[in-house]
Amino acid sequence: MAFVDWIESTALSIWMIDSIWAYPIVLSTHAVGMSIVVGTIVIVDLRILGFASKIPLNSFGRLFIVSWIGVALNFLSGVALFTADPAQFLYHPVFWIKIGLIIVGAVLVYVMWREVKPDKEKPDENSEASARTRSIAKLSLLLWAGVIVAGRLIAYIELS
Repeated sequence: MAFVDWIESTALSIWMIDSIWAYPIVLSTHAVGMSIVVGTIVIVDLRILGFASKIPLNSFGRLFIVSWIGVALNFLSGVALFTADPAQFLYHPVFWIKIGLIIVGAVLVYVMWREVKPDKEKPDENSEASARTRSIAKLSLLLWAGVIVAGRLIAYIELS
């Protein structure tokens, strides 16, 4: 409990708890960050799976930069939300499921980025995804849906 007490005594935690606007603004920022992450990843996943096939796959490489901006936004806002009630999150199994899904999802995003980024030696050959990349895109869709569901469940599943 010393760790929880320490977090609760930080300036960020105190601000999150005492300010009438801090929690709603940070929570909204977290939602926007998740929309950026999931929105951009779903676009890439669907393209990898064959939707909008006239758009060259390697043109999506720069879209991952936007995804990583969303990840950074979510990390920062998530830390702030965590400080508002660390005991609730620290001991909540669904929180840890969410964190696990995010880590696996981030690894898959990196793997997909490596697959779709333009090849400088063969810039036009990266038009279709391999079977491996299509499998990763399917898994990615499931993982990010799981992150969203887990995030919502944290708010509704109370531990006694």
